[in-house]
Parts: sequence; structure tokens; C-alpha cells
Amino acid sequence: MSDKHTFYSTCPYFTAAKYIREMERLAQKNYAPTGMAPAYSYIMMTLQDENPQTINDLSSKLGYDHSTISRMSKKLADKELILQSCSGRTTLLQLTKEGKIFLKVANVCSKKMERKTATIFGENEKKQLVQDLINAYRGLKKYNTDDS
Repeated sequence: MSDKHTFYSTCPYFTAAKYIREMERLAQKNYAPTGMAPAYSYIMMTLQDENPQTINDLSSKLGYDHSTISRMSKKLADKELILQSCSGRTTLLQLTKEGKIFLKVANVCSKKMERKTATIFGENEKKQLVQDLINAYRGLKKYNTDDS
């Protein structure tokens, strides 16, 4: 076969997946003091910004499927970091006292992650990278939800 593959340098999916694996390793190191995967800290910090919230609200804000937020919130409730209350098909999530203590650690980890990524990428370059990723996400989300 004489034609070599070029996906190593041309495929957005391959490149993004490769990037996210390395970013996940960095986040795991930085959020290790919480004792949980970084995604749980992001759920908790989103609740800290607006408390309480529904699973649907969190799903929309964080870009996770409803079922993923539901599963993760059950784990947070089992650890008594949040309270879950159901009304019909709506589940409301609320921080507990223990959750607020957890957030002190998570927020320190978040600041450390911010500093580390600014060091790795450069502050301005990091801001541009994040904006480019947001724009790419929005484009994909729109494309994937269009009926056409």
C-alpha cells in the first residue's frame, strides 16, 4: 500500500481525542485531592454558582447527557455532598454542608488547574484555545441536532 494515512495530522476527531486523553491525565492529577474524577467537581462548582438546580439544567450547562448527570448526582448524593428531591419527572439537586466543604478542596484544585494550563499554553493562547474549543463544540452541537 503506497498511500499513507494522513489522519494523524488532518482528522479533528483523532486530534481532539488525543488531546483529551492528555488533558484528562492532567485534570486527574490536579483534582486528585477531591478523591473523585474531575467531572464531579465541575458538577459541584456549577451547583455552587446556582444552588439548587435541576438535572436538566446541569445537563444543558455542562454538555453531559441527562442520564450521565443523573448517575453522577446519585454518587454525589450517596456521599452526602448533595441532596436530591424529585417532583414528577424533575430532580432538583442542592448542596449540603458536606458538599460545601468538598467545594473548598475542588475550588483549590480548579485554581491549580487554571495556573497549570496557563503555564503550559501561555495565558493568551489558553484563552484562544478555550474560545476555539467552545466555537467548535457549538458548531458540532448545531450540526448534530439539525434534522437535515
